[in-house]
Amino acid sequence: MLKMKVTKKKVLVAALAVGLIATISVGSLAWFSDEDEVTNKFMIADSTDDDPDDIFSIDVQEDTPEDDGDDDGFTYADVQPGDELKKEPYAINTGHYDQYVRAIVTVGDAAAWRAVLGNNDGVLPAGDIFGEIDTTNWLEWPEQETYDTDADTMTYVFYYQKVLEGNANNSTEKIFLTVNVPETMTREQAVLFDNEFDITVKAQAVQTANVGDNALQAFATVGMPIA
Repeated sequence: MLKMKVTKKKVLVAALAVGLIATISVGSLAWFSDEDEVTNKFMIADSTDDDPDDIFSIDVQEDTPEDDGDDDGFTYADVQPGDELKKEPYAINTGHYDQYVRAIVTVGDAAAWRAVLGNNDGVLPAGDIFGEIDTTNWLEWPEQETYDTDADTMTYVFYYQKVLEGNANNSTEKIFLTVNVPETMTREQAVLFDNEFDITVKAQAVQTANVGDNALQAFATVGMPIA
């Protein structure tokens, strides 16, 4: 328990003045002083923990058609036009403290997606690629979404609308449930993907204390980059 002692300062002033008729005689003037101080030690949260990863950490998990044991992500083979591929990503608080969470979803081969869907106006709507997006628990924030022509990627940003509590491996709701391959994709358009495309889901977390009332405010306060 933090103990704090109030700093004390004591000053005593003594003066003597004697008046004799029209003459004022000033006696000795003495200032008596003293000082005291207190030093408080402030321990950073869980600073004695042996494993920093147990203090404040976030994991990304997903439900896919099957678990292939590959920590780098499931590989979907034999994808065809019109497929709705099961991909259900979510985040887990594996640390001690409550967290605000956002998800950054990056889609590769952006130019091919744009050509197939006939839309060349910046980032495609998330609903064109992902199915059953959870708009109740996740807030999409288009102002931070980007189309990177050099990397040929589109990036989508979703903020979790609840506090993700710590100490219990609590998880968010799933961001979306499927990746939808356009049923109108032709053989010629499929070639644009060079036989494959990648989708990456990243979760970021910040503390909930002293940074705002929701995830959007919190990430703006701490200035964490989207990368």
